[in-house]
Amino acid sequence: MRQPTKPTQLVVLFAFQAVLATRFAAPSANEELLRREEIIRVNPDFFKAVSFGHWAMTLDWQWLQVLQDDSMKKVQPGQHPPLYYKLDLITDIDPAFYDAYHAGAHLLAVVRNDGLGARDLLLKAVSAMKSQPIESPWSIYLLLAYVNLFELQNLPDAAESFRQAAAQPGSPSYLGHLVERLSRPDGQFEVGTRLLKFMASAQTVPSVRAELEEKYATLEWRWTLWKIQQVARKFKSWDLFLKAHPETPRVDPWGGEVRLDETGRVTSTTERGKVLGL
Repeated sequence: MRQPTKPTQLVVLFAFQAVLATRFAAPSANEELLRREEIIRVNPDFFKAVSFGHWAMTLDWQWLQVLQDDSMKKVQPGQHPPLYYKLDLITDIDPAFYDAYHAGAHLLAVVRNDGLGARDLLLKAVSAMKSQPIESPWSIYLLLAYVNLFELQNLPDAAESFRQAAAQPGSPSYLGHLVERLSRPDGQFEVGTRLLKFMASAQTVPSVRAELEEKYATLEWRWTLWKIQQVARKFKSWDLFLKAHPETPRVDPWGGEVRLDETGRVTSTTERGKVLGL
């Protein structure tokens, strides 16, 4: 248990605040964000040095600043808000500060739109758990799966995180059923289409619902192409396959031609971006 704060510790705390106020920090590559919000990046060793041995207390102070952060500014893809660097510092100095991983990932992903920052923070937690166990390790993997799926639109990585979560002691039983479904050859397509269909049906904003329905249609079509691929690969040529399976669609839902490309992959001429990483 940490000891109550003493007067000498308060002096250290105020001195530490003064040092940080001088912006003794590495320059940020994100100049645009730097003009809008104050970014201070502090080397962990420097942090410990200027705390004069009271780094645990000053770390608590940093954590209180994180909890009091009320900025709702969304960052652009690839950018990090100042909050990320505070959390990175806290978990560098105290890798077993699991509250920082949990709460920090939520703040970064949901409030600040920094899915990459949330993912990287949780990957640090996964690394920390190897030497500093946590009571419910599955919760870190589950949160990582959420970030990969909903924030980064990466179902393959989310599936791996779900698998890791289910393998941890004390994990909820539903995770095992989900992993079993995701482990099937086309399980990720099944889970992805069901999820998008559910999200679209529950959406009340017409523009958002239309976007989700479009993603659902794209992923469902990719699933269809995957099924065709599994059968077509058994034939020596595309023509022989089509003769044996005349029911195969010759055009996609958007009017593009279904064909076998030069790499032997069944595709269509309509350009459609990936959905949930698939």
